Parts: sequence; structure tokens; C-alpha cells
Amino acid sequence: MLAQAQLQTSRPKRENLQAVDRQVAHLFEAMAVMNYRQAIPLMRQYIPFQDRRRYQRLSRGAAVWGLGHLLADEQDDRFASQLMQRIKAASSLKPEIGVVVYMSTISLGRIKARFQLEGLKKLAEQSVNASREGQAARWAIQQISGESITLDQAVPNVLRIWRIQPEITQ
Repeated sequence: MLAQAQLQTSRPKRENLQAVDRQVAHLFEAMAVMNYRQAIPLMRQYIPFQDRRRYQRLSRGAAVWGLGHLLADEQDDRFASQLMQRIKAASSLKPEIGVVVYMSTISLGRIKARFQLEGLKKLAEQSVNASREGQAARWAIQQISGESITLDQAVPNVLRIWRIQPEITQ
């Protein structure tokens, strides 16, 4: 599995990049579930944003998720800092993709990154109640500190006007 993921990382088949992305994501997930620590260096390559790798949406998310599993018992401040960078990049000029932000938040909770707690609280405050990022931030905060942020303490959910409205006739 590791050899296949390495091959698809170094020389992906250009005919169907989405299929390659799905395959590598499944390989990362399987290796993490099987606690295959030899995959850690390859998974780490997927953390930084690289414009040329835009197609790696699922595999990057799976790499971050897998690293959260594999590094759960270790204090890895470098990894935690990289995850918080991915979260903060969600609002940059070249925004990070949602699945990477979401999995970064989950992995911060899984590795109990105490020094990233304030950043997670800001994310929980900024997120809409029902958003998966907000839910993940509240879960991570609880995993790290035991503190529970309920929905009524978070920012209220705002219903936006739809662009297409049904015509109301009487």
C-alpha cells in the first residue's frame, strides 16, 4: 500500500487525477487504521498547500486525518503548528480546501494540542453553529481541555436569503 501511495504521489496518472486522489486517500486511511507508522513521512508531504497539487483534495484530507491517528500519543508541536496554519489558511487569498481544514481541526483534538487551544476557540466563535468546522472545533476543544462549548454559547446560526426564491401567489 505504501509503495502504491508513493508511486501515485510522485507520478500520478494524468488521465484521471480524481481517481488517483480517491485511491491515495483510501490507502492513507487504511494505513492509519492499521497503525502503519512507516507512512508518516509520506503523509507529512501532503500537509502544506501546493498549488500544483490542487487535485489532491481527498488525499490531503486523509493524510491529515491519518497523521492525527498515528501521532495521537505523541506531542508533536511542529505537526500541530502546521495544522493550525492550514486552518488559518481557510481565509487567505488562496484558501485552503474545506476537507483539509476540517481534518486539521479534528487532528488537533486527537493529538491534544494544548497550545493551539486559543486558535480553536477563535474558530469555534467564528463558525456558524451547524458548520462542520464549528462542530469540529468544539469537539477538539473538549478533547484537549475537557471544556464543553454548547451551541447556545457559540455564534448564532444566520439564515441567508436564497438567490432563487419560489414565487408566492395568492
